[in-house]
Amino acid sequence: MKRKTVFDYLSLVMMHFGISMLVMNIFCVLFGDNAKEFSTLFELGGAGLSVKTALEFFALNMLIIAARFVFFTDLIFKKFPLVWRTVCLVTSVIALVGVFIAVFGWFPINSPIAWAMFFVCFVISFLASWFVTSLKEKAENKKLAEALERLKEKNR
Repeated sequence: MKRKTVFDYLSLVMMHFGISMLVMNIFCVLFGDNAKEFSTLFELGGAGLSVKTALEFFALNMLIIAARFVFFTDLIFKKFPLVWRTVCLVTSVIALVGVFIAVFGWFPINSPIAWAMFFVCFVISFLASWFVTSLKEKAENKKLAEALERLKEKNR
């Protein structure tokens, strides 16, 4: 297994940050003007995200990727089943986002509609990530199986 380096961490942070900025800017264009008074995320309305919000998302992405490294490398949880690692990661991500929501006023913490929308978006994002990861894993497994078959054919 390949050892993880600081560059693996930074590349994941930048990739996730880029995706989150793309999604958030699309949300700004679609909903920003209507949500301007409701959320600090949309303080610029349809014009996009503020630098402050972008830096908040960057910090959140750094923490999420750090949690991912903690739970999905054998650094601490060597014999922890994959399901429990995933549950721990999802729980910690929800907690981290909750802290950012409260600290930075991304939306009113006493708004059930806002929380419901957050959880719907979270579930959709989680399922999309899971789907893409599954496809990637299947493609890698197929590639390895084909390489193994070529090796077997070569050694006959």
